[in-house]
Amino acid sequence: MPVFAVQHCARPSPHPAPAGEAVEHLRARIAKIEGHTQRLDTGAEPQAWTSGVTELDAALGKGLSLGALHEIVPASPVDLPVASAFAFGLLARLKRRGPVLWCMSSLARNEYGAPYTPGLAAFGIDPSRIIAVTVRHPRDLSFVLEEAARLLSLAAIIAEGPLPSFTASRRLALLLAASGVPMLFLPDGKADQGSAAATRLLVAPLVAAGTALDSQSPAAPAFRVTLARNRGGRPGLQFEMVFDHASLSFAPCSGTPYSGASLDSVPDREFFVDTAPKRRA
Repeated sequence: MPVFAVQHCARPSPHPAPAGEAVEHLRARIAKIEGHTQRLDTGAEPQAWTSGVTELDAALGKGLSLGALHEIVPASPVDLPVASAFAFGLLARLKRRGPVLWCMSSLARNEYGAPYTPGLAAFGIDPSRIIAVTVRHPRDLSFVLEEAARLLSLAAIIAEGPLPSFTASRRLALLLAASGVPMLFLPDGKADQGSAAATRLLVAPLVAAGTALDSQSPAAPAFRVTLARNRGGRPGLQFEMVFDHASLSFAPCSGTPYSGASLDSVPDREFFVDTAPKRRA
C-alpha cells in the first residue's frame, strides 16, 4: 500500500498517513484553497506559458505546452537545487490560478531539503498555494502523480524523484492532456531512459554578471539551459539566461560573466615537505 505524507508548505511535516486519509486530506486542502480563488475553466482560451526569452519560447513553439509533462533535468546530481530554481521561475510565469502540488520522494527531501517559504516568495510564488506531499517509497511517486493529474483544479504539479518508466510516463502524459494541468518533473538520478515528456530541459548553473554599479556584486540566478527534447520544434539548442526577480521573467544573459576574484595576479604557491629530523624535547 502506498504510504505518503501530505503537508502545507508553511507547517512542519506530520507523521505519514494512510493512503486513503492522505488523498482525502489533499482534496480537502484543494477545496479550501478553491474557496478564495477563481475557477480555472472560465471559458477563455488559456494564456501561453512563456519564459520571457524570445528565442527559447520560439523554439518551444510559443512556449511550454499546458497539460503536458516537462522534465527539468539537472546537468549533474548536485545541480538539482539549480533545476528547482529554474522550475520556480517557470512556475512564476504560469498564469493558471489554483494550488500547486509539490510531490517528492523522502530520499530527495532528505538530500535536498523541504520547500523553503522565503525562497518561494522571492520567485513571486505564494507559499500558501503549495501543497507538499512526501512519499516514503519511490514506487509510490507514480501513484500520487497519477491521482493528482486527474485534479482539474490544480494549477501545476512539481515532482522530485526517480523518473517513471516509459509506460508510467505515458499514462501521466495522457492524464495531464485530459485535465490540462502541466507537470514539471525534476529527476534526482539518471534521465537517459525513454519518456513520453513533451520537453526535456537540461539545466546547469551559470555565473552571471554583476550590477551596473559593481560588476563583482552578487547577481540574479542564471542558468545554462539545453533543449534536449522538444516535441514542438527543434531540439539541441542551448540558451544562457538570468531570472529577474523584479519582473518575474527570464532574460538573456548580457555582459561578461563574473566568476569570482581574478587569480591571474596571484603567484603560484609552492609547498615543500619538511624532511628534516625533528628535535627531541
